[in-house]
Amino acid sequence: MLCPTEREARIALSNHEDGVEWIANTLLEKTRSKNLLVKLGAEGFIAYSNDIPGNFKKREHFPALVSNPVDVAGAGDSLLAAISVSMCSGANLMEASAIGACMAALAVQTIGNIPVSHQKLESYIKNLR
Repeated sequence: MLCPTEREARIALSNHEDGVEWIANTLLEKTRSKNLLVKLGAEGFIAYSNDIPGNFKKREHFPALVSNPVDVAGAGDSLLAAISVSMCSGANLMEASAIGACMAALAVQTIGNIPVSHQKLESYIKNLR
């Protein structure tokens, strides 16, 4: 699993001209990674997966769920932690990414890099409906 920001991905490939799709495809090919998240800041992130049976690649954009964040410190860490735990519990990348987007949304609504409880995440997800 790779989880760079768009800027980090561009720097890694020395490419500041091509689109995000080209950057993502090139990173997946060069690293042979099954999963890639490209973080887009206020625009959320894009998840790319090579592990979906019958498809070479699956792509899904997950928008930021909070339009006015209080503090973005720890948002990326919260995103990656939630996705990692979800995948270790049996979720595929896209299912895990939905949970990660919720965790990141909770993280940016708090000043400081404060852990988000499982109960708070569960409550947030239930209230999305």
